[in-house]
Amino acid sequence: MWDTPFAYKNDFYSEDFSSISERFQQCKWAQPRVLDCKPFHLHRLPLLAFIPIVQSMEPVERFKLSHTSKRMLEMVKTVRSQLDFVTIVLKNDEAVIECKDDENEFHVECSAMGYMIVGTGRYQGILLLKPGSIAVNTARAFEKIRSAFKVKDYGIAIRGEAINTKDFSELLAHPIFQNWLSITIDGIPLKTEDLNLVMDRADPQKFLEFSNCVFPKDFKHENAFKFANNDYNDARWLSLEDAMKIESARNVTLGYTNFNIDDLKAYLKHVVESDKDLFEWMLIGVHPWTPLQDLFEGMLVLEYLYPFSSLSFFLANSASKTRKSPVIAIHRAPGSVTLSSWSATEPPLGGDVGVHETFKDTLTILRLLEERSRLEKIVEEKKDSVVVRHEIMKLTQQMESLNVAFEDGRAYVLMY
Repeated sequence: MWDTPFAYKNDFYSEDFSSISERFQQCKWAQPRVLDCKPFHLHRLPLLAFIPIVQSMEPVERFKLSHTSKRMLEMVKTVRSQLDFVTIVLKNDEAVIECKDDENEFHVECSAMGYMIVGTGRYQGILLLKPGSIAVNTARAFEKIRSAFKVKDYGIAIRGEAINTKDFSELLAHPIFQNWLSITIDGIPLKTEDLNLVMDRADPQKFLEFSNCVFPKDFKHENAFKFANNDYNDARWLSLEDAMKIESARNVTLGYTNFNIDDLKAYLKHVVESDKDLFEWMLIGVHPWTPLQDLFEGMLVLEYLYPFSSLSFFLANSASKTRKSPVIAIHRAPGSVTLSSWSATEPPLGGDVGVHETFKDTLTILRLLEERSRLEKIVEEKKDSVVVRHEIMKLTQQMESLNVAFEDGRAYVLMY
């Protein structure tokens, strides 16, 4: 073995970095015909020579190099590259840290015995043997990763394997894991105690996603919709009463609910009449046979008709002084209803400037419709009013100039 900083001081593991020497020989400043090239001390290189060598390494190789000595770790820090996203996948008896940049990926497996690189060919191997809980050794590995790389964002994931609640609790409570961006849980049986651990850490800047999970029927938590993204594939536990408590949410996905058409009507009425912005975007999954054609009965609506679908708009509480989004858009499809809140001046969430331009007259038309509806009620009450009827006609003409057509009490714009 070379007497260089590449030699691990731990008795349990040793490794050389002959590949680095081979790469160095191929560099443009190396002598192309020198066949007998002696190993060199990487840490003794001038910084200008050290940087391009380390930059040429794969992330996993760089991470492994950072474990050779404290001095080498400090040198690697000078050329920290960025990892776009790091995912900490918690399993039943271990955790795996998945590290990704634009082109490469490597995994670090953490257990109660230490941590090691896995699944990367010649670079795999043990990096630390030190007894500790899964959470503690995962934290040790993650701290090393953050020292060797710039970690842009990281999340916590549980996928297809039941977890130990104690390990999950310890991981979430560890100081180094307080700034996670997302928690995703996929394909495991859910326990209320595990769900409460997540809900107790609700943050309007963080994302929460459940996929292929079945929730306890009696689940309930006041923070269930206080994340930035609130994605629940199974929302059958959600009552209409609790749904009406959702406020100031960004994204809400209720993949499958027990709501019937009357529940949907009541919720839509609540959304339109509320004096607050309740969400930016929401999907509600319902039974495919739910008669969604009856959803708008008795409501003032403007429909944009396409060949095989429609987009419907409602005027939110016009008397509210706190709502920033005065328009509610709804798209109906078999088995789902999608609602979104629209500003008068900005594209909707997920939309672009072109979308906003297409529907730029919507708010104006809805206000004209509301005024016309108010005047029509006056006519019905007074039975006859020439002046009011004249005003109704003027409002109708204004809307027709904006391509609005009327038929059987419906107001619509043809988009084809």
